[in-house]
Amino acid sequence: EEAGEAWAEFNERREREQKKEKKRHEAQEKKEKEHHEAEEQKERERREEEEKKEKERREEEMRERHAIREHELKMKELELRKSSP
Repeated sequence: EEAGEAWAEFNERREREQKKEKKRHEAQEKKEKEHHEAEEQKERERREEEEKKEKERREEEMRERHAIREHELKMKELELRKSSP
């Protein structure tokens, strides 16, 4: 009978340890998943910021080209006025 009780205690202890280990493992997996998701979010934000900056740069270039064309047209118009009788 004592041997039966000892086995029962041993099995209960083993089950408790297995449950603890399973919980530790699940917590570790959750932590790793959250870390991975946070890294992916940072990368997405970094890419979005780069894309935003690139878009702003292109828009500024377009404004500059437009301003240069406007200036060139005005200069041609002035030259035409000067050369017209």
